[in-house]
Amino acid sequence: MAHLFVALFCACLLVQACSHEEDGTEVGLKRSVSAGTVVVQEHEIPELRFFPGTVKSKVSIMLAAKMPGYVKVLPHDIGDFVKKGELLARLDDAEVRARIGALQQASAALSKERAGVQAQFEYVKATYNRIKKLHSQGSATQDELDRITSRKAAVTSQMAAINARIRQVGSELKAAENQLDYVVIEAPSDGWITKRMVDKGAFVMPGVPLIQFESSGDGLWFAADVDESLVSALNPANKVTILVPAAGRTITAPITRVSRAANPRSHTFSILCDISASGLNAGLYGRIFIPIGKKKAVLVPCSAILDRGGIEGVFVVDDEKRLHWRVIKAGMKWQKSEDGLGLCPPDSVSSPSSSHDESCMQEVFTGIVAGERVVSSNLSQVKQGSYVE
Repeated sequence: MAHLFVALFCACLLVQACSHEEDGTEVGLKRSVSAGTVVVQEHEIPELRFFPGTVKSKVSIMLAAKMPGYVKVLPHDIGDFVKKGELLARLDDAEVRARIGALQQASAALSKERAGVQAQFEYVKATYNRIKKLHSQGSATQDELDRITSRKAAVTSQMAAINARIRQVGSELKAAENQLDYVVIEAPSDGWITKRMVDKGAFVMPGVPLIQFESSGDGLWFAADVDESLVSALNPANKVTILVPAAGRTITAPITRVSRAANPRSHTFSILCDISASGLNAGLYGRIFIPIGKKKAVLVPCSAILDRGGIEGVFVVDDEKRLHWRVIKAGMKWQKSEDGLGLCPPDSVSSPSSSHDESCMQEVFTGIVAGERVVSSNLSQVKQGSYVE
C-alpha cells in the first residue's frame, strides 16, 4: 500500500510539472498580433426618447355588406394586392334575380292591362264629348249625360290606379336592380387586403364588415403614442428619426399631426409622421426617436465590439500593449456623416450589419472610459493576454 501511495504522488508531481512547463512556454512565447487600435473619445450626441409605433396606410377602408346574403365568391386572400375595380367579394344574387324576374313580369302584365283600359278610356271619352254636345243641343237627355259622365269618372279612376301600380312596380324593380350592385364589392383603389372577416358560404347582414382594405396610392403614416411629458417637444416643425427593423430602414420625417387630447389611462399623446416616400408596407413595427436635448457620451467604433454569446465586450490595450477582454454595456449605434451623427439603420436580414461600417459608432454606458485604447480590426486573431504590434 505504501508503495502504491508513493507511485501516485510521483505521478501527480510529474503532471503538475508538465503543466507548469506548458504554461511557461505559452507565456514565454509572448504572442503578438497585428491589429488596428483607436483611442476611445467622448462625443456630443442628441439625447433621445423612443417609443414603439406602427406603419399605417393613410387610407384604410372597412368594406361591409350592403344587403343580407350568403358569400358566394372570395377571390382574394389576406396580403393580396388588387387593382381599382377588381372583384373582392360577391354575395349570392339568386334571390335578387328571382325578384327582378317577378317584377318584370308584373310590369309587363300591368302594361297590357293599361293598354286595354286606355282603349276603353278613349272610347268613353269620345262618347262623353258626343253626348255632351247633343245635350247642349237638346238632342240628349240629362240622364244620358249623367250616365256617361259617371262612366268616364270610373274609367279615369281605373287608369290612375293602373298608372300608380305601374310606377310602384317600376320603383320596386329599380330598387331590386340596384341590389345587384350591392352583391358585388370591388376595390375602391389600388391597394392591399389586410384583413378578411368572413369565409365563403357565410351568411352576412347589412353593415357586417367583410374586408379591411388599405390603399397603396395615398401614402403612409407612422403612428405612435408618446409620453405626455414630451408634448412641448412635439412641434410639427421638428423632425424625428424612425427605425423600422424588419425593413432595415432609418427614416427622418416631420411630425405631421399631434393629438391635443391626452389618453387619461396611458398618459400619452398620439402622433402621426408622414413617411409616404419611404416605400414601406403598412403594419410594420418600428420605433420613433424624439430629440429632447444634447448629452455627452462615450462612442466606440462598431467594428471594435464583439458579441460572445450575447455578452458584448472590447479588447483594451494597456500601457504595455497587452490585450485585456472587457465586458461593456452598449447602447444605440450612430452613423457619422457630413451633417453630424445620426442613428444607424437597424440590422436586418436584407441589409448587411452596420458593425462593419467604418462610419458606425456605438454608445457605451459602462466598461470603458474616454482615453482608453481598444482594438478596432483583425479581432478574429486577438486573444486575451496577446500583445498588439
